[in-house]
Amino acid sequence: MALNLNQPAYQFTLKNSNNKDVSLSDYLGKKVMLVFYPKDNSLVCTKQLCEYNNFLNEFEDLGVEVLAISTDSVDKHKKFRDSKNLKIELLSDEDGSVCRKYGMLNFMGMAKRGICLIDEHGKLKAYEVTVLFNYLRKDYLKKLIEEAYQ
Repeated sequence: MALNLNQPAYQFTLKNSNNKDVSLSDYLGKKVMLVFYPKDNSLVCTKQLCEYNNFLNEFEDLGVEVLAISTDSVDKHKKFRDSKNLKIELLSDEDGSVCRKYGMLNFMGMAKRGICLIDEHGKLKAYEVTVLFNYLRKDYLKKLIEEAYQ
């Protein structure tokens, strides 16, 4: 599915690691970074989410809320969150429907590694898919965020 910049982002409601509904519409009026990642507790994903978690205050200083999405279950997200003391909201897209809408579902039915930036009006401002074993580092993300929300 094609993503169109400056168009409304695809709306969704997913369960978080506490089994509570979280909707993208809950964040209208706020800038959002959707972080798509393949798997809880995998080597690269753990490093990525822990790094983003460590810099959560810096993302918040830029006015950006971080929501992380994978096709793992709510239970796996809870265990992952608790084992790594993550504060980032982990959302479960078990059927891959949200990942598919955002072009972030791979051929194995798992989330690709990528990000989407959505502005306070709910419009898609930027997106990027990365290679399997790489993720967008904090400094690159900060630059991308600053450019997207100018």
